[in-house]
Formats: sequence, C-alpha cells, structure tokens
Amino acid sequence: MLVALLGAVFALSGSAQPVCSINLGADVTICAGESTTITAPAGYPNYLWSTGATSQSITVSTAGTYWGEAIYTSANLVTNGDFSAGNTGFTSQWTYNSNLQGEGTYFVDNASTPHHPQFSGTGNGNFMIVNAGWGSVSQGFWDVWCQNITVCPGQTYALSYRARTLSNATPARLQWYVDGVPTGSEVTLPAFNNGWTTVNQLWTTGVGQTSANVCIRVMSGDGVGNDFGLDDISISGTIHLRDQVQVNVTPLPVVNLGPDQTLCQGDQYLLNAFVPGGSYVWQNNSTASSFNVTTAGNYSVTVTANGCSNSDNIAVAYNPNPVVDLGGDQSLCAGDQVVLDATTPGATYVWQNGSTAPTFNVSGPGTYDVDVTVNGCTTNDAVTVNYNPLPTVDLGPDQVLCEGTPLLLDATVTGGSYVWQDNSTSPTFNITTAGNYGVIVTANGCSNSGNITVAYNPNPVVDLGSDQTVCAGDQVLLDATTPGASYTWQDGSTAPTFDVSGPGTYDVDVTVNGCTTNDAVTLNYNPLPIVDLGPDLAICAGELITLDASQTGATYVWQDGSINGTFDVTNAGTYSVQVTLNGCIANDAINVTVDPMPVIDLGPDLMFCNGDQVLLDATTPGASYLWQDGSTAATLLATTTGTYDVDVTVNGCTTNDAVTITFNPVPTVDLGPDITVCQGTPLQLDASNPGSTYLWQDGSSSATFDVTASGTYSVDVFLGTCAASDVINVMVQPAPVVDLGPDQAVCTGDQVLLDATTPGTSYLWQDGSTAATLLATTTGTYDVDVTVNGCTTNDAVTITFNPVPTVDLGPDITVCQGAPLQLDASNPGSTYLWQDGSSSATFDVTASGTYSVDVFLGTCAASDVINVTVQPAPVVDLGPDQAVCTGDQVLLDATTPGASFLWQDGSTAATLLATTTGTYDVDVTVNGCTTNDAVTITFNPVPTVDLGPDITVCQGTPLQLDASNPGSTYLWQDGSSSATFDVTASGTYSVDVFLGTCAASDVINVTVQPAPVVDLGPDLTVCPGDQVLLDATTPGASFLWQDGSTAATLLATTTGTYDVDVTVNGCTTNDAVTITFNPVPTVDLGPDITV
Repeated sequence: MLVALLGAVFALSGSAQPVCSINLGADVTICAGESTTITAPAGYPNYLWSTGATSQSITVSTAGTYWGEAIYTSANLVTNGDFSAGNTGFTSQWTYNSNLQGEGTYFVDNASTPHHPQFSGTGNGNFMIVNAGWGSVSQGFWDVWCQNITVCPGQTYALSYRARTLSNATPARLQWYVDGVPTGSEVTLPAFNNGWTTVNQLWTTGVGQTSANVCIRVMSGDGVGNDFGLDDISISGTIHLRDQVQVNVTPLPVVNLGPDQTLCQGDQYLLNAFVPGGSYVWQNNSTASSFNVTTAGNYSVTVTANGCSNSDNIAVAYNPNPVVDLGGDQSLCAGDQVVLDATTPGATYVWQNGSTAPTFNVSGPGTYDVDVTVNGCTTNDAVTVNYNPLPTVDLGPDQVLCEGTPLLLDATVTGGSYVWQDNSTSPTFNITTAGNYGVIVTANGCSNSGNITVAYNPNPVVDLGSDQTVCAGDQVLLDATTPGASYTWQDGSTAPTFDVSGPGTYDVDVTVNGCTTNDAVTLNYNPLPIVDLGPDLAICAGELITLDASQTGATYVWQDGSINGTFDVTNAGTYSVQVTLNGCIANDAINVTVDPMPVIDLGPDLMFCNGDQVLLDATTPGASYLWQDGSTAATLLATTTGTYDVDVTVNGCTTNDAVTITFNPVPTVDLGPDITVCQGTPLQLDASNPGSTYLWQDGSSSATFDVTASGTYSVDVFLGTCAASDVINVMVQPAPVVDLGPDQAVCTGDQVLLDATTPGTSYLWQDGSTAATLLATTTGTYDVDVTVNGCTTNDAVTITFNPVPTVDLGPDITVCQGAPLQLDASNPGSTYLWQDGSSSATFDVTASGTYSVDVFLGTCAASDVINVTVQPAPVVDLGPDQAVCTGDQVLLDATTPGASFLWQDGSTAATLLATTTGTYDVDVTVNGCTTNDAVTITFNPVPTVDLGPDITVCQGTPLQLDASNPGSTYLWQDGSSSATFDVTASGTYSVDVFLGTCAASDVINVTVQPAPVVDLGPDLTVCPGDQVLLDATTPGASFLWQDGSTAATLLATTTGTYDVDVTVNGCTTNDAVTITFNPVPTVDLGPDITV
C-alpha cells in the first residue's frame, strides 16, 4: 500500500508524469497568543520550511510569510531509456536496420558483433548500436536519439547516459541538445578498448517550462569510425516544490478593569472596558462598553475586537455608612443653649469648626454639621440653630385726621403673630374712626406691644358737576364756592370760580379747617369735520373716479342720499356730501365732465417674404402718436419681423393697438457654374436649405441629385410660401484605357519594358518620367497616369527582381578530428545540392575530401568547392563527478603522450590537485588539436558542533544544548534525534551530527546545583508597637533584603511587603511576606458637660 502511494505521488516508475506544485492552503489570520499549523501535502520524502524545520508541518504563532518545500527525487522521465522495449519510445534521424554496415544506421540489441563484423561490445541487456561516420553526416543524420518529456518549471535535472566505442577507430563525439540548444559540454567517447563510460550533465528548466524535446546529437562523423553503443539514458532530478502562506496576527484587545475595590454604601463605580470597534459581554450578559457597579460582587467582561477576545475581572466590596442624626433645625431665643450629639461606636468626628469630639455645644445662631467616619465611610448631618430677637412694635405718634382719611397701623414682624384691641390677628389694622388702638406682637416665641390715639375733623363739600363735551368755540364756567373755604385750581388760581375755553381736565382743592376736598371735571372740545372733494375735473369715457370724504367716526349724506365715506363717479354732473363728526357738520361739492376715447385699428397679424414692406396707419384727427420704436408719425413702415404697437392720444385720452408682422426667409440655391467631368468621377448637385422642399427636373424631391450623364439639370426650392431655383449644364468625358500587364518576378540583372502607349495621351510615371514606356531594373511597384482630354487613368504593376544566391564555402581548411566543421551555403529561401546529392543548407564534414554545393534561389543558382583535411584529436577522461568531504583531496590526471595541458586555473601540468568545490576542466593539445574534459568535484561541508564548555547550572534553570546545523541529522547519547537536547539532571551529554556523508561530534559535562529553600511564612496583620522577626536563615547562604540589608533576619516594624534573596553556591531563591500594622482606635468623649 505504501509503495503504491509513493509511486502515485513521486512517479517511481519510468517516464511517469512529475508532480510540479504543492498548495499550503490559504493565508491565515490568528489572534495573538494563538498558533496555527501549516501542513504540506503528505507522502513526500523530505520537507524544508523557511523556519529551518524539516517536518511535514510547522506550527507558528507570529506574523510573517512562511514558505515550505516538499522535496522528492523524480523518477526517470525517459521512456525505454534502457532499450528493454526495443526500438520504441523515442525518435531518431538515423535509419533503423539490423545490418549496420551502412553509415547512418542503428539497431537495438544486446550485442553489436552480429550486426557489423568490425563491431565489438555487449551491454547489460539491450542497447542502441550506432554506425556513424562521414556517410551518416553526409545524409544529414545528427540527432541519434530524441524524446519529448514532461518537466517541472525552474527545476534542475541530471541528464545521463552510458556509452562506449564499438570499433577500433575514431571515437564518436556526442552532445546533449534540449529544445534545439546545446546543453553542457561536447563529450568524446573513450577509445575502443576502454569499455562503457557514464556521461552526466545538469540542466535547469526555464520559468514556466513544462515540457522539453531532449536529444543526443552525434557531433562527429568525420572519417572512419565514430561507431558507438548507447544505453541507460535517464533524466531525473531532486524536485523542490515551494508554496507560501501569509500568517497575520491580530492583537488581543487590551482589557483592564483595574484593581479590586472596597467602596462605601451608596457609592457607584463605573467599570470601563472600551476598546475601539469592540463588542462586550459582562457577567450579567449586558453588552455595553461600561458597567455601573452599585452592589458588592465579582464583575467580569469579555471584549471581542477584530475577531479576538480578552477578558478581565474585578471584585467590589461595600462597607456600610455610619448612622448620624443631629435632629431637626431649632429656633431659640437669645441666651438659650443646646448640645448636639453625634456619638457612634468606633467612629471619628469632624465638626464644621474642626473639633473632633462626638458632641458640640451651641451658644449662637448658625448651621452646625459633623462628618462621622467608621471604617473609611463617612456620613454627614447638619442642623440649623436660629436665635430670634424680640419683635419690634411701633404704631407711631397719636394722630388728628380729616374725616374719611384712612390710617393703617402696621405691626408687621417677620414670622410674627398679632392680637389687636378688638382681638383681630392681622399684622395691620385699618382705622376709620377716632379712638385708642393697641397690639401685642409675638415672633419666634417672643412678644411686644404698642398703642396709639386717633381723632377726626369733618371735610368741606365741593361739586364741579359731571364731565362735558362741547363744540369748538363754546365756553363753560366752573363754580366751587364754599363758606369759609380757600381754593386752589389746577393752574394755581385761587378764585371760587374758573372760566373754561378749551378742552382738558379741571380740578380744585377746597380747604376748610385744614381739611381739603378735591373735585375734578373733564371738558372735551370736538373739532368740526374736514371735507374736500377737490377741484372740478374732466375724465375719459369709461374711466371711474372715487370721491372720498372719509373721516374716522364720521357719518355721511351724499346728494343722492347714499351714506358711504366714498362715492364712485363715471358720468358728468355735480356731486355733494354732508359730513357729521361728534355732532359737528361740514359740506363740499364738485363738478365732473366726461371726454370721449380715440378709435384705432392696425389690422390683423401678417406674414410676408423677406424684401417686402408693410405700411402701418394709425391716423386719427387731432391725435398725437407714440410707436414702440419712439417715432411719433401717424404711420410706420415695417421691414423686419416683429410686433409693432402705437399709443394714440386725443384730449389726454390714450388708446393702444399692436400687430405682429413676420418676414419669412427666401431659400438660397446655387448649383454652381456649368461643369465638365471625367467618366466615373462622382458629381452630386446640392440644393440643401434647412426646412425646405425640392423639385428637380426629373420630378425627384431630394435635397441632392447624383449626375451620371451629360445634360441640363434644374431644381426649385420651396421654403414656406417662398421659392427659388437654379440650372446647371454638365458634360461627361470618357476616360483612357491603360494596362501594364500582370505582376512579374525576374532575376537580378534582367530588365522589363513597361508600355502604356495610348493615342493622343500624356504620361506620368511614379518616378516623374513622361515617356510612353519605362525600363524596370529594380524590385518595386511601377505605376503610370495616362491622361486624355483632361481625364486620367492609372495602372500599376509589381516587378520583383529575385536575388542570385551567394555561396562561399571558404578557403581549403585543415581541422582536428572531432572538431565540428559545418560547411554553410545558407541563402534564405534557397535549395541545395551537395556532391553527395544531399540537399541541406549545411554539410557536416567528418573526413578529409573535396566538398561542393549548388545553391538554387528560385530560378537562379550559384556553386562553390572546398578541400578539407582532418587531423586526429587526443583522448582525455577526468572520470565521473565526485562528492567528497571538506579536507579531502582529489588528484585529477589528464596525462597524454606528447600533449600540452591547460587547466581552468591556468596551470599546465598533466595533473591537478582539487581541494575546493568546483568544476575542473583541462584542454589537452596534441599536434594543434585540443580535447577538453571536465569533472565537478563537490566538497561537502563537515557539520560544526560545539556544545560549549562543561557547565554548572542551578536547579530549575532551563538548559538547552544546541547542535543545530541546517540540513543535518542528529544522534544524542540517549538515541534521540532532535537538533537540541533539554538538560534536567547532572551528567555527560554527547551528540553526533551528520550532514550528507560527513559527520562531527561533541561532548559536555553538566552539573545541576540544588536551589536553597526559604519560607518567610504567611502574610500577617498585627497592632502598632508590635514587632515581627522575619528569619531566612539557610546554612552557607548569603542574604539580600528589599531594604538592602544582608543579615539572615529582619525586624519588621511598619506595614509593607518584605522580601529576601537567599543565595547558596550561586543559586538564588526569593520569598516575600506582607506585614500589616492596623491603627489603634482613638476614643474621645469630650470634657464633662452640664445640659
């Protein structure tokens, strides 16, 4: 089951489709303090994360971008790479034939000799047997093996095959080609007797590349030999599939309800958990951001913001308030005393004057209050004590009054009560008769009294009569005569009578025996009404005027008996009115005449065409005129569209009339002058006028007319009731005929004569020449304008001058065996014929000889010949790539008789000592011919491990040994395999670290010291004056208390938290205790008192 699964995922069987991507899932958002696990797809042999982890999944709790790789080694992507399935699964430019005596042939079998008498060599089963050489190259055979494979983008693959030389002749030279591009170095196979060799090459796919055409190309074929066997072709790689996930961490909302609280009864405490954008759930499931505490209890809230929640809680306790009552407010008389008592068990007191006794002796008025405090909770009470004075009573001196003069006795005292001589209880007493009067006043519990005697004299009698209303000009005599009296009138006069001649109020004081009587009378003088109907007047016929005699409060009588304040007049006559106001009468009259209105008529509205004139006539005998343009004649000439009006006035009476005159536009039409056009030239006659209709000579009604033949053309254009017309003569000329013939293709150097001859014509070619013919010598398009009687016809022809191919195989040449030589006769679009009958643009030379080629481009041809001499190349093999450990050395040997050497570092010895990772290559030259070989030596790092020096730690102190090396595996002394080891006990710890095939180890001794034990005991509450001895004594220890003291003991005398660090052998333990010294209560009952 496991093998089946791995085969599905990793394509263990040959040429299976590779897995090219993984998905780590969507981006993740978590809350602070949480973690999330990112998991790669299961079943891969190796994993690598951006954190350095190599497990299938990682758990992270911090924000960031995390990438992960699933790593596997792909199966062989080549189908039938070992040829076990024969001639299947690949393509070849070579010919498949069991008889390999012809060059350019191959066969698949397990031995080569049966197929060619000069071949020798077998394989581990089937392999590809190839006969290369000059004959194969001459036939255009290059790629001996090709296959399309599916790959993963951006991955590195190892290309590999085994090959050997099959004949005792020149070895073949092979080259990997991927998608037509050479990859890696060209490889010359070992000599005939050196057996099979393995050729390896690394190749990296491009970004986005998912397939490739991979070929093994024969680069030789120059001369005898080049025969080889090919087997075990493989393409595989270590595939790193990467994806990434963004992890976002949302911070928890900050919630802090504060420390626990102890409150007093009646206090409120507002808990505030506000967080921007938060939602809230309190212990009672309420959801506001705050919570008002009024009772003792435990309160908690959970706040959620941005999907993350946090909580806090607080305990609230309540102490009762003390009860204090000083009693109700009191009112006392001067000299009284009272004692206020606020005594409460266990309480302290503060009175308004700062005294602290439980009682307070009051001897004066004021407000007295006390704060009573028990266990930190305070109650206040207050009482007001008033000291009221004796009421003040003063009724004044005795009085002698005039008859009827009232006297109000007032004994009012704030808060008082009253008893008068008649037992009435009002604060005042109204006197109207002579007598003795007294009152007793009580206020705030205190009484006082007062007395007064009152006598009365009689008043004189005076009467000026009732108020009067008279008319302007009347006179009235007022008489106040009384025996033995004196008089004072309003104007200061002192006679007993007063003569009145105007409106007003008149009063007199009449005094007898010191008593005065006043009387007054008001006299009103009404004015005569004012009425004025104005001067006599004339009005226009139909005009209405209103005569107005209105006055506020008046009555009216007109000549016709009507009684309104106004009178409407439309007819001639005499009009009069009598107006009465407050009993007074006035009259007026007016004469009215009526003039007739003038008569005028400008007629109905009219419409004309532009250019017409209209005479408007308003003539009326004896009249004056005013037109809308300010003119004053009796007539007006209208020439433009508009409304015309006139005022006609006779004897001051005006009549107005108006008329609208519209001048419609006359359409404009112009078909242009008579015209001659060429046949086929479009001609459109245009009579367009907006809003018009049309009538052409053929009865058509469009705004335009398309002309196709000679003739006379006319049109009538109608716009409303206005019209216009035009006529044009058109002559159509025939066009000349010209034909330069079809397009032509000729060879460079040829000439083409173009002929446009037409009788009676003129000519214009594209180059500006004007002959009837033109000689074409270069590729291009040739065109001519042929004109007869002013009409022109154009024709064009394209002449293509195809190039004669150019071929140059170069001078005769000598090359080294195996060095590629390609003769190139390339000409774009050409065909080729070489000396061997082949037809490629190029010819690969593998042997000495004379080579020739004919090149055909269209119908043109060229040829060339070259002589080639091939020199043999040296053989060099540095062996396969190697992987060794850092510190090793590898001796590379390229020794070849008679050769010179050049290594990549410039050295020239036959051998080179490799000590660092890299690719080493050497050029070996014999007789001017050079062979190159290269080998890659990888010096894998030896892991570095250092657990540090031996160490002593305190018990409980974490110690983690770290042997981390990226990409390594680990083996600790207990068989565990993590990169780190947590130490909890004394002992010797060792680790072996493996990185690939290289390893390192280290050992450390760890001693764990026990920590000292210290206990200061539980928290204590004691009374002032007590002492507490704190003891941290530990054998062999040093001590450090919070106050810096270093003794083993400490004497606590004040409230606070005491802590100590106890250190033994460098290991420290801390303990702390809180000591509370409660205060002794203070009791003060005050001094002895008498109440």
